Formats: sequence, structure tokens, C-alpha cells
Amino acid sequence: MNSVRTIDHAGSWALGRLRDRGGRVFPAFVAHEWALDLSVRPDLGRPSSTADLLERWDEALPVLEGLVGAVEGWLPVAEHRVLSPVEPRQIFQAGANYRTHVIDIAVAHHDPSDGRTTEQVRADAAAEMDTRLQHPPYVFQGLPSAICGPWDDVVLPSDGRQPDWELELAAVIGRRARRVSPENALDVVAGWTIVNDLTLRERIFRTDIPALGADWLAAKNSPTFLPTGPVLVPRATLADLGDRET
Repeated sequence: MNSVRTIDHAGSWALGRLRDRGGRVFPAFVAHEWALDLSVRPDLGRPSSTADLLERWDEALPVLEGLVGAVEGWLPVAEHRVLSPVEPRQIFQAGANYRTHVIDIAVAHHDPSDGRTTEQVRADAAAEMDTRLQHPPYVFQGLPSAICGPWDDVVLPSDGRQPDWELELAAVIGRRARRVSPENALDVVAGWTIVNDLTLRERIFRTDIPALGADWLAAKNSPTFLPTGPVLVPRATLADLGDRET
């Protein structure tokens, strides 16, 4: 088990995956220190995983919201192992999309031999980020096998030299969708979770074939390099996400 007694999540409930002492994994309705086993609920079709619920999220969401007032069946979170709340078929990651973070990196890695001051480097990086707004985001794929639980051990490869981490917000999709307009993008989001995105910095750029760009497979996709969770909170819980700061 783990030492987690309560999960600090936004809103009155969240969706998670738990493992009991016998090794059984089940989707769970989580309310801080308590959880309901959703796999035994006929009103939800006895789902075996959170993926079952996400496949029919529009139907499942009203039922889940109705569980807030449940009076029976609650289990202590502390008696279970908290796993990643989702096991996605696909993972899409956006690179260099946090304006302040990219500017800070440019300053931190600046070579003074180019004659620019720190202020000039910061201004140049800010202008570059503003220009990027005119173009589509830089998106690449990740491997589902990189996902692990939020409190699982991260295994660093023995030959990795520059491990780094970045805390990220992940949107979990709850509808089949393709080519969705920016205006309608949030309509396909079921909820939000947190991921810790690990990278081996020295493996991002291949020196032998620089024309092919970044090697995200080698840099980011080792097993346990994407700790996820602990829970998924429904989209409406953070409806004003664009106005929030981390």
C-alpha cells in the first residue's frame, strides 16, 4: 500500500484507480480520503477500468455526479494503492508552450559570447514566443508504457546523464474526436489530471542526424517517466482554467 490518507483534489469528487490489498485494481469515485468501488455499480455498467467510463463519458458523468451524496460503500483511500487514474491508448504532448518557462530556459542556457545581455536574451525569447502564437503548437506523441502511478518510484536509466522533470497539466479526452476547432476543443475534454514529465536532456537532440530534429522517444519515454495523477477531476471543476496560474 502507500502512506496516502487523503487526496487533495479540486471539487467535491474525482475519478481514480485503486489497488486493494489483494491486488485487485478497480475504478474509483474519490472524495478526498474516501472512495467508492465503481466496478460493482450496475448503474454504471460495472466498469472494469476508468477507460470504460471515458468511452461513454457523456452517459457516465451524470451518474458519477449523483454519487456525491452516497451514504454506503465508502472505502478508506489509505488502505489502497493509488495508481494512475487513466491508461490511455494515445498520449499527445505539446513542446515549448509555456511562455515564461521557455524564456527562463533561454536565459539559463545563454552563451554570453554572442554579445547579448541577459535583458536582450529575455526580450528575444519573448518575441519568439509571441511569434509562435501565429503557428500551430508543436505536438509529439508519447508512449503509454511510460505512465506510472503518482507516488511510484521513477527508474532512471543507468546511462542517463541529465535527468530533468517538469510538472504538467494533462487534458483527458472523453469523446472520439478529430480535427476539432479551437473553439470547440474543451467539449471533448472529460477532465484534468497532473503528470510529471521526465526528460533525459542529453538525448533530445541527435548529433549524428540533426536534420531529423528532436528524439523524443529516447529523451522522454522510458518506463516510469510519466508519473500521472493521483486523480482525474471533471472538466467543469476547473472551467476557468485559462485564467489560472500554477
